[in-house]
Amino acid sequence: MAGDTFMARSSSGSGVSDTDDEWVSIDLSFDESAVEQSAAVDPLLAEALELLAVVERAEQSRAVDDTAFRRGLEATLDSARGGALAAAERAGRAHLESVPALLERAEFDLACRMLERTVCVPAVRFEAASLLAQVACHCGDPLNALSILLWSSEFPPPVDRAVAHDFAYQLGAVFEILSMRKEALDIFRELAGEAGTEYRDLNDRIERLKG
Repeated sequence: MAGDTFMARSSSGSGVSDTDDEWVSIDLSFDESAVEQSAAVDPLLAEALELLAVVERAEQSRAVDDTAFRRGLEATLDSARGGALAAAERAGRAHLESVPALLERAEFDLACRMLERTVCVPAVRFEAASLLAQVACHCGDPLNALSILLWSSEFPPPVDRAVAHDFAYQLGAVFEILSMRKEALDIFRELAGEAGTEYRDLNDRIERLKG
């Protein structure tokens, strides 16, 4: 998402109409260098992700004339990819399980570094992104939370509907924190159509944003 921007309303705090608000351009580029810097947090996850990257680079070089050789190469790469994904998922889920304890001890920096690495794991990307966004908001950085969620939304959506619903809820909540009422309301209404208005405090949020 390098170079992406989003127009947001910066409220004057006067409680008057939208015309008194100032529109500002916000850089929503997700700092992927932070992901690389967090490799030392878990060498196992870093190794699995590096293996996955190697396999993906090799898959891009499959243009081989020999059909039998190409089929053998594809089978080898598919096997390696499966192994790398499984290893990364195991490490990623271990990260997710360890984060609540870190948050209880107020070790927010370490929790963020672990989650920044974990969002690179396809199987747990959306769970990690939702949790990372919550931590970012708790630390007073909702713009970073929004950049994380929008970056993650560029990937194929999660199959698990509970994970998808939580991700959508967090996105709507961040929009609301940033006073982006229309965007928040659109997200919450769509979520209500899938999960029902009884989902968490969804009905209250919708009513508040409609007012």
